Amino acid sequence: MISTIPMEDWEFATSPVLPPRGRLINLEPIGIGTPMIESLTSYICRLAEAHSLHPWILFTREVSPLTTVPSLMATTKVADGKNVSCHVFGNQGNTALVSSGLMCTETVRVLQELTLRPDLAKLTALFTDGVLSTRGLFTKHQKWCPQCFLQWQSSSATIYLPLLWQFHHVTVCLQHQCQLETNCPHCAKPHHPLARKLQPGFCPSCHGWLGTTVVNDKQ
Repeated sequence: MISTIPMEDWEFATSPVLPPRGRLINLEPIGIGTPMIESLTSYICRLAEAHSLHPWILFTREVSPLTTVPSLMATTKVADGKNVSCHVFGNQGNTALVSSGLMCTETVRVLQELTLRPDLAKLTALFTDGVLSTRGLFTKHQKWCPQCFLQWQSSSATIYLPLLWQFHHVTVCLQHQCQLETNCPHCAKPHHPLARKLQPGFCPSCHGWLGTTVVNDKQ
C-alpha cells in the first residue's frame, strides 16, 4: 500500500511579477549615440537573422498584420498565397523606412511593440521631423565601406549598416577615408537597403562577401 504524504501549502501574499515579454527578440541596436548609429533597415535585417528568417518574411508575417497603412501591408498576388509582395521592398519603400513620414513612424511603432524596445526611432530621421526636409536626403541603393566590413569581421564584431551610409551626399567612409561602394564586386549589381533576402555584409543577389580582403593603411 502506498502511503501519501501531505504536501506543505505555500501561500504568497502577492503574485510574483513577471517582466513583460515581446513577441520578437529584444535586439539592441548598434551605435546609439554615435555617428555610426545603425539604420532601421539594418536593424530589421539583423532581427530577421536572429529569428532565422529572411527580412521580407519577418516583415510580412510580423509587421504587416499589425498595421493598417496600405504601403506596409503585404498583398498576395496569386491564389495559393506563395507570391507575397509589399511596397516596403520596392524602389521607394526602403527610403521611406528611415525617413520621417507615415511609413517610418508606423514601422517604428510596430517594431517597438513587438520587441519592447523604446529607442528604435533613433535609427531613422524622425528626429528631423518639422526641422529638416527628408526629400532626396536618402539614396535608393545601399552604400557600404568594404574596410569597415573587413574590420568588423576580423574582430568578430556584428556586421551592420549605419544610417549614415544611406544619406545621399555621404560618399566617403569617415573612418577609413575610402569611397563607399554601391555595386557588388562579384556580380556588379546594386541593391536596396532592405532587399528581400539581405544579410548585412553580403550581396543579396549573388551572396558574395562585400568586404575587402586588403587592409587599408588609413585605419
